[in-house]
Amino acid sequence: MKKVFIWIVCWVCITEIASASVVISQVLYNPLNSESGGEAVEIHNNGNEDIAISGWVLATESTMNDAVIPENTIICPGCYYLIADSGWNESKDSQSWPDADLEEPITMSNTDSGVALTKNGSIVDAVGWGNPDEINDGLFEGTPANNAEEGKSLLREGDTNNNIDDFIEAEPFFRSSSDLGTGKDSEEIGISFEVLNATAQIPATIDLVNISEGRIINPVPGGAAEITVNAQITGQDINKVTATLAGETAVLSKAKEVNATTSVFSGALSLEHYMPPGEYSIEINADGEKAEISFEYEELVAIQIDKETLDFGKIEAGKDYVSEVRIRNIGNKVVDIGLKGDFDCNCLYYSFGSDFSMLTSNTIIKNTNLDYGNYSETALKLKLSASGGITSGEHEGIVEITAVGSEN
Repeated sequence: MKKVFIWIVCWVCITEIASASVVISQVLYNPLNSESGGEAVEIHNNGNEDIAISGWVLATESTMNDAVIPENTIICPGCYYLIADSGWNESKDSQSWPDADLEEPITMSNTDSGVALTKNGSIVDAVGWGNPDEINDGLFEGTPANNAEEGKSLLREGDTNNNIDDFIEAEPFFRSSSDLGTGKDSEEIGISFEVLNATAQIPATIDLVNISEGRIINPVPGGAAEITVNAQITGQDINKVTATLAGETAVLSKAKEVNATTSVFSGALSLEHYMPPGEYSIEINADGEKAEISFEYEELVAIQIDKETLDFGKIEAGKDYVSEVRIRNIGNKVVDIGLKGDFDCNCLYYSFGSDFSMLTSNTIIKNTNLDYGNYSETALKLKLSASGGITSGEHEGIVEITAVGSEN
C-alpha cells in the first residue's frame, strides 16, 4: 500500500528566494560496499549569496527527520554540503571521495523511493527514483528518475522541477564544503596604524612593465596559463611590489639591479583555461605607485573524455548494451559536440538524453551548448544493439568526438 506523508506548508508574505538556490545535486542510495555507511546526499548552493541551512532536514521513506543539519551551518555561493550515512568516512565506495560534512544514520531504499530537503516543514527540493505510485508524496518532483544501477549515483544536470529530465545515472563524484565556491564579491577589513620616526625617501616610480610570454596568451587546455611579469622600478628601499590579475595577486621579487636606485622585479601569475577570452589587464603596485599592462587571452575550443576505449566484451545477439562517456569542456568557449563513427555494422547508437539515434560515418553536430567552467561536463550514452543483421565474431570501430564552437 502506498504511504502518504502530509506536508504542512505555512505561506508567509515575505518569499525567501535564497532557499530556492539550494538544490539536491547528487544522491547515492545503492552503494557497492555497504548499505550501512555508504549512502550519501550532496546539496549545492547555485545562487550568489550565503544561505544559512541550520535546522534543515532530510526526509526519506523511513522518516521525515532522517537527518538534521546542525546549528551555525552556512553554505556559501557555489559551495556544496555533503550529508552521509554514519560510518561514511570508513565505508564509502571510494576513499578518494571527501569526508562528509554531516554523518547521521540515514536510510534510503534502492528502488521506488526518494529524498527531500525541507526547511521548517516546507519542501526546498526533492528527487525520487522508480515507480511514482510506490513513492511517498513530497519525495519527488514531476516524474521520478529511473532507478540507478548499484554503485551509480543520480547526478543533477538540469533544474526543470522534473526528476526524469533533471537527473542522470553517473559515476559518483562527490563534493563537500571543502570544495571552494565562488565566494562573496568583496570583503572589508578596517586597518589602523601609527608611523614613528619617518624619514624622507625617494618615492617609487614604475619605469617599464613587460610580459615574458608576449601580449597574446594562449589558454592551456584543462590547466592554467603561466604569465611572467617583469617591472623595472626606481625608488629607495622599496617595500613591496605586487601584480594583480583577475583577482589573483602575486608578490614580485627583485630579479636584478640596474643601478643603485633601479631594479627589475619579476613574478608569475596564472589564468585558468575557463576564463573568458578577451583583453585582460595586470596591475603593478610598487608601494602605492601603480601601472597597468594589458594582453589578449585567446579563444580555446577543447574537450576531454573520461575513457579512451569501450570494450563491451562478449555479448549476446538480440540484446542492447549501454555505456556512458563523460565529456568535459576544458576550453573557454561554449561548445557543441560533433560525432561520427566508423564501424563494420550499423549497431551503435548515441544519446545525450533519453532518445537514441544511429551513429554513422557522417559527422553529426549536436547542440549541447556545453558551457565552460571548472567542472562543466555532460554525459554521452553509447548503445550497442546486437540485433538485426549483425554477424557473429569480433567487431571493432572508432567513435570520433569533436568540440565545435557553439553559435548560440
